Amino acid sequence: MIHGAGKMVYADGTSYEGQWEKNLMSGEGTYIDIDGVKWTGIFVNGTFESKIQKKLIAEKELQDRIN
Repeated sequence: MIHGAGKMVYADGTSYEGQWEKNLMSGEGTYIDIDGVKWTGIFVNGTFESKIQKKLIAEKELQDRIN
C-alpha cells in the first residue's frame, strides 16, 4: 500500500504528487489532469476537496431538490 509522501504517474499521462493514505490521495498534493490543468489543495479519500467544489455540489443538490 502507498502511504506517506510520493508521486504516481498514470498510463494516461495524469499524475499526482503529495500525501497518500491506504493507496488513496489523501492530504496536501497536486494532481495534473490529462489537459495539463493543476489541481493543488487537499485531497480526501482520493478526491479533490475545495470550498468552491463543496459550494457547487451543495448548489446542485439544492437545485435537484427544487426540480
